[in-house]
Amino acid sequence: MTDLCFATAGFKNIHPEVKKLAIPGVLLEDIVRGVMGAGLYDASMGTGEELVKNRMELHRNTPSSHELKLADGRWLNVDQYATHDSGTLILHTDIT
Repeated sequence: MTDLCFATAGFKNIHPEVKKLAIPGVLLEDIVRGVMGAGLYDASMGTGEELVKNRMELHRNTPSSHELKLADGRWLNVDQYATHDSGTLILHTDIT
């Protein structure tokens, strides 16, 4: 499992629910589930366990790049890179 070490203000400001979840020590899977539970992902991204499974699979296979559609119509580009210390850097860019 992967836990959060640091989140920028830009990431936290994607949505108030993200701000509540993005605290050091929280597991990435819990953040994904919380964002999904708050209805932030567009339905086209999948639902339930399918969405969580797909998102975590992308996370485990870095480097990766994919797009997320949010329910409010925004699109995020998500780039993930492995770090030298076995961590992962995840960059979210609003590409709307």
